[in-house]
Amino acid sequence: MESLNRLNLTRLTVPEFLNITTEEWLLPGLPANLVFINGTEAEGNVINVESQAGHLPNSSVIIELVQSDKIGTLDTLDFIYLIMAFIILIVLSPAFYTWCKDTTTRREYSALEVDGSLDERGFRRKILRLFPRSQPLTCDEILPQTAGDDVRPEDLQEFRDLLRTKYCMDVDIWALNDVRAVDKEFVLDKMRKSEATVIELRNQVEKWRDMDSVNQWSGEERAALEAIYNRVMSIPLSQYPL
Repeated sequence: MESLNRLNLTRLTVPEFLNITTEEWLLPGLPANLVFINGTEAEGNVINVESQAGHLPNSSVIIELVQSDKIGTLDTLDFIYLIMAFIILIVLSPAFYTWCKDTTTRREYSALEVDGSLDERGFRRKILRLFPRSQPLTCDEILPQTAGDDVRPEDLQEFRDLLRTKYCMDVDIWALNDVRAVDKEFVLDKMRKSEATVIELRNQVEKWRDMDSVNQWSGEERAALEAIYNRVMSIPLSQYPL
């Protein structure tokens, strides 16, 4: 800025002062009669529309002194948007956490919490909870008897309970006859368990009927055994399509 050092700056107008530096920046000079600093002219002049009393031509260049509207390195509007974004995230965080927890955590539904309708995922959970994937107990496990052993009247009562369990499974199968195709495997598994129970019942009642000690039973006990035998043998094996 050597040109500034050679001049008396107190005698220069504002446009002349600006033109001194434009040469150093390799920029064209500003016309002194068309450049004004905002606030230096009389009030009432209309710029770029109509000049009053010919003071400011319509082609005038107005240099405005404005106050910076930035907060740090951000514009004020950008800073406001940033604060609003943080507020929205804080407000939505609890709801987002609850949604993630509900979708990733297994929830035990009670009768008071269920609204009467289940989605596919909830239905699978309910079916697995009611009918776990496990093999049913055989008659030998329920009644630990081998061929030739004596059978007590209490064993007959337990055998009747097993027969009732089989019919309960049939009721469950009937109640699930309208499930979705994707859940048919649960119903088929229940059917297989039901027919396996029939086979075990037949095998066990045949062992009891052929035992020598049956002749020593009372007439009432033998009649009960014969009734059980006839009822079990009348149950068809292919009751359900597998």
